Amino acid sequence: MKLIRDLFLLFVGGSIATAGNYFVSSTGNEIPYIDKHVITDISIISKENLFSRDVKILVGKEEKEKEVEEISRATVYLFNYSDEFFKDMEIRVKINNPDGKVKLLSTHALGDSNEDSIIKPIKSNSVNSFKYLIKTAKRTDRYDEFFKLIIYYEGDHEFDKDDFTVTPLNAEARTRDYDRSHSPENTKYKLWRSALQFGALCGALIFSISFIKLMSVFTRNADKKSSRRYATKLYNSSEKTEMFRKFSNEERKSVISKLLYEHRLEIWKKSSKFELFLGGSKEPAPEDFKVLEASKNEAL
Repeated sequence: MKLIRDLFLLFVGGSIATAGNYFVSSTGNEIPYIDKHVITDISIISKENLFSRDVKILVGKEEKEKEVEEISRATVYLFNYSDEFFKDMEIRVKINNPDGKVKLLSTHALGDSNEDSIIKPIKSNSVNSFKYLIKTAKRTDRYDEFFKLIIYYEGDHEFDKDDFTVTPLNAEARTRDYDRSHSPENTKYKLWRSALQFGALCGALIFSISFIKLMSVFTRNADKKSSRRYATKLYNSSEKTEMFRKFSNEERKSVISKLLYEHRLEIWKKSSKFELFLGGSKEPAPEDFKVLEASKNEAL
């Protein structure tokens, strides 16, 4: 029963560890977070790309047309991997563009499934800051953004993710840099991976226990022979000890065999059932420590 209990406790402990790993991962979104992902595409349009210096790239309205050498694009994606569904969320996207070093040409915001009807621009007092009202910010477990801001600008400057600051204005949410591990889908994958690892561990443990058990059964006779050889060595050594010379050969054999047997029996009684299971479960017997005759000893 103790063996069954030990295996049961091992299984329960592994299950708790697996469930705990999933709980910690899933409750990591206890504070709602919005994931921000930035992709910059340098020189999507340029004279060099068009293979002609005679081509003019003009931007602006007719009366304010301006020729530029190249145009780049930065796209800000927002993902809702939290367990919250946000409605009528106001956000502000601020670009780190001191002194207007990078000339912004145009912006275009899209919502879920590239719908622009669910996004409403809000007037901002800064050319480097944009505000939007998002009607719905659905949660997702995949690469499905609920908001996308496309910014076209002049030149080949490469914006970094830290150059864009996204702030929810009317929702209890925070922003963080996008990471695939934040996705609930990835959390499920980690749960299955933990379960498989636990299953592999249990399989390896069962195999090891079975292997040790089989080895103990197959080597039982070898252990018995080893115990008898050891008893014989002690018997031979006792012949050189003066205090043992007063005993007859049979008495010495009996004493040595009994001492070894009692010692092994005491160890066997104190062993747990699991240890006895691994060791073959067989109680030691007096004949296991029998002193061998000279001819038998030489044969072994």
